[in-house]
Amino acid sequence: MLITEHWYHVFRGESSAAELGFFYPAQNTLGYSDMLFGFGVLHSVFRFLGIDVFSAYKATLMCIHLLGTVASFILLYRCLKIDALWSLFAIMTFSFSNAYAIHIRHTQLVAVSYVPLLALFLTCFFRSITNKRRHFYAVASVVTLAVILYTAWYIFFFTMLFLVTFVVVFLILQLRRNRAYLVTILKTVKRMLPELICYAILTIALFVPFVLMELPLLRAGGGNSYSYVSGTLPEAIDFINVSRDNWLFGPLMSRMQLDERGYVFMPELQQGLSAVLLIMFCATWVLYRKRNSVRPEERAASVRVESIYSFAIALIVSALLVVRLSGNGASLWWFVYQIFPGAASLRAVARYLLFLSFPVAVITACMGNDLSEAYRQKKVAKYNVLMLALLAAAFVVNIHNGGAAAEWNRSDALSFIEAVPQPPEDCESFFLTNPLEGRDNVVCQMDAYQIADWYGIKTINGYSAFNPENWGGIWNIGDDTYRQSVSSWILRNRLENVYAYDETEQTWTAFSFADEVDPVFDASNDIIPDFTIGIWDFHPDRFSWTQRDVEMLLKDENITSDGLLLKVGTVRYDDYLRQQPDVDPMFSVYVNGELIEEIHATGEENEYLFDVQSAEDDIYDIEIKCNFYFNPRELGINSDPRDLSLQLFYLGAP
Repeated sequence: MLITEHWYHVFRGESSAAELGFFYPAQNTLGYSDMLFGFGVLHSVFRFLGIDVFSAYKATLMCIHLLGTVASFILLYRCLKIDALWSLFAIMTFSFSNAYAIHIRHTQLVAVSYVPLLALFLTCFFRSITNKRRHFYAVASVVTLAVILYTAWYIFFFTMLFLVTFVVVFLILQLRRNRAYLVTILKTVKRMLPELICYAILTIALFVPFVLMELPLLRAGGGNSYSYVSGTLPEAIDFINVSRDNWLFGPLMSRMQLDERGYVFMPELQQGLSAVLLIMFCATWVLYRKRNSVRPEERAASVRVESIYSFAIALIVSALLVVRLSGNGASLWWFVYQIFPGAASLRAVARYLLFLSFPVAVITACMGNDLSEAYRQKKVAKYNVLMLALLAAAFVVNIHNGGAAAEWNRSDALSFIEAVPQPPEDCESFFLTNPLEGRDNVVCQMDAYQIADWYGIKTINGYSAFNPENWGGIWNIGDDTYRQSVSSWILRNRLENVYAYDETEQTWTAFSFADEVDPVFDASNDIIPDFTIGIWDFHPDRFSWTQRDVEMLLKDENITSDGLLLKVGTVRYDDYLRQQPDVDPMFSVYVNGELIEEIHATGEENEYLFDVQSAEDDIYDIEIKCNFYFNPRELGINSDPRDLSLQLFYLGAP
């Protein structure tokens, strides 16, 4: 809801499109999670009409769901000429499925209702290939695909994966059976090449901003490991895993103990398709193959039949791609993970089953419609009775005991935010402290974002699928190290006018360096100041390895009177030269921005005492910058992958 509300602020000219209100001052935070642009436009319309943020978001989800339902019906009934009852069957098994009801709590997945709209435009494009209306449908298809991309990455990825699978299957089948049709396709492509190039240019232009925003994050994060991803690969049984809360099959699911298998993300595996849909898909596929195998020449001459064949086989291939083949996570998905761009960013692969409910429903309706055509033409009375019974069965098997899943409600959210007092006028950013009892890290991080959004300020806290570099310690709000991590973040980013909001006491307190800074860095006593950057963990020999750039704040009146003592070691001098043979190892010491001394490494442990100018509040910003390092793993010393520079023993008053 808060990310969607961000677009309302953008359209009002109050925010930059790429910057959300959390993880301040990290850049391009919109790319850290789903961008939800397709929600944001409609949500903003409701907001401009005066509807509050909570109701506007719920109305947005309802309208997009309705859009997908209507688009599905138009696609089936008007474009594909499917009987109204079969069209309703497809809609009921997709738009009103058990899996949709369960996983609607991941509200970004409601973007799956944009897929029928894309399918509608693509179908109209191919049906209008000989007239000028194809230009409109081509552009509409590209724009809709872009909307899906900028709304929910999972849905975009699954859409592209299925389209690629379908095209590959279709081409292989035509190579085997009907090469003359392939020649016709190639001639059409050649004739339309200039406009196809224009469509490609439009697609690239729309996708480039997304790529530019996401690439740095993908490089920094590296995606999920396959072993991690394998925790959400469904087993064959999960194709019917509709959860214990399904009204009809819940008791059976409980007795099967599917939740006791010990995989990492069990709730994600509850994406099972409707039993009625699966049975009807299998039955219609068998009958459809049998009917058309008797008349192969008719099949070869029919684009519709060939497309249905390719579509059905693509669905079967898609199911085989995601299914877990063994307990250790072996799956054909490994090939998708290695080859398909962006696959490593997907954590919950089982969500593909929710996506597949749409194409399975569509193709089942198509095959069922064609198989029952003779009964409709003869107006067999039993046909309507059987179809109504099928619709009733599809409705019953999709009933979920809890209704559509929800994690929050408007009254609680509104009560919370209205109780937060107005922040001070000079507050530019804040962080949350002393959380309310019973609220975990997820809730607290989103509490901070809700406060930031409500009052139009920024927060250091945040919550997304991706965290900025050096932010990780800020996640655990209740830990002893939380304040230290926040302090280091403030120092690293040179933030000013920062406040702490005490959630329990409902008070705002200005953040002060003087209240936070420690007097000394002393490895022998495991003392590390709150404000420290560039220090690795303490070594058992009572020193800490540093990175090439070190910075820390110290507060001690004795530094003012007695000077600053630095104890460092450069005993790995030979390793520095092995790593960087052309560098003369040396380091520079700065105090409050002023260069104090440049020192050559000697290969020994040394002490240095510096006279420093007095500072306000006796606070000293000390920086040590090295031009040398060594990497143990790269030099074959051991498996340590860190870049190591100085051995730091002590920094503070003598």
